[in-house]
Amino acid sequence: MRSLNKKQMKVVIMFHRKWCKDAIIALKYDRPMPQYKVFRSGPGGVGKSHVIKLVHYETMKLLKPLSGYFGPDELLVLLTAFIGTAAFSTEGMTLHSALGFSCGLKTSTQYQSAGCEKLNILRTRLGKLQLLIIDEVSMVGADLLYYIHRRLQDICGNSDPDSDLEESV
Repeated sequence: MRSLNKKQMKVVIMFHRKWCKDAIIALKYDRPMPQYKVFRSGPGGVGKSHVIKLVHYETMKLLKPLSGYFGPDELLVLLTAFIGTAAFSTEGMTLHSALGFSCGLKTSTQYQSAGCEKLNILRTRLGKLQLLIIDEVSMVGADLLYYIHRRLQDICGNSDPDSDLEESV
């Protein structure tokens, strides 16, 4: 935390910590999760990956201890990136592997739902997901963002366009 500049501190403390506290209250009292969408941009070397790692750490530190809501193996935060090197730098996964998209997705013009078996695996792993972080989001096209949205709806069993899962990029 000490190594953050003022803009980074604003993201972590003013936005993210507040969301975590509001999320804890929502979970404890069975209320809808608060919305939280942040878009951070900047040239290489300004600390975006550092902020991503800190947001992941803070979320786990604040939400994971909620007894009875999250199991020890359930993912609360999913760190992703479009390309492998960006995913590696944040200790995350590529969007395609995290959400079970095939490599041919780039050329597909229509969303293809996952099969029952793959969807069950994704639901088991991501059923309690609260925060999706996409690093290097500028490389993600509009079609893939739509496919991500649809896949998350499939996983959560929700067709509501304003679902509870938060996306941070």
